[in-house]
Amino acid sequence: REQASAAAVIFVGLLSGVQASDPNIAATALVSASRGLQMTSGQASIAASVFTMMMAATVISTGLLADRLGRRRVLLAALALSVIGDVMVALSPGFTIYAIGRGLAGIGLGAVYGASFAYVNVLAKPGRLAAAVGLFTAAGAVAMVAMSFVGGVLTAQNWRLAFLLVPVVSLLGMALVPKFLPNEPPVDQGKSDVLGQLLLGLGV
Repeated sequence: REQASAAAVIFVGLLSGVQASDPNIAATALVSASRGLQMTSGQASIAASVFTMMMAATVISTGLLADRLGRRRVLLAALALSVIGDVMVALSPGFTIYAIGRGLAGIGLGAVYGASFAYVNVLAKPGRLAAAVGLFTAAGAVAMVAMSFVGGVLTAQNWRLAFLLVPVVSLLGMALVPKFLPNEPPVDQGKSDVLGQLLLGLGV
């Protein structure tokens, strides 16, 4: 049981590393992508920031959504959204599709990190939360470094290939989520403040 719990914590840590590696891969590939898609300097600036901007604007809302709909369900949907976003980037014919794809990836991977981190408290053995957080962080760091390196190697071949790395790993994660993670029931938190969440996102 303890080994299974540790494996699950490592698994969600690796998923968090996917979120951390994606902007590193995108930053490495941006020069080649901006040339290939003939972006202006302004478009390149937007391309560089839209992932972080959309993640920051939606991460609280997607966290609340995970509480209401169930963490595993939202985690799977978030991984799927990250796949869609980065595949759009890899296939983009121009700036607009590239930017939309990066924005979708930001929303998806922000939710991946939030749901993954929330699972640590569920998976940790009683009295071992600090150790579980340390294991989670270490696994995430390993995944980030490894994927960032592979992404850099792929960028040297073709920047579009680099943007397929996160989708491949995310699809693998989707296949393994039911194996490692319990299906947590939704948390009833009363009435949803939809307007508040929209204003929060717009403010960010």
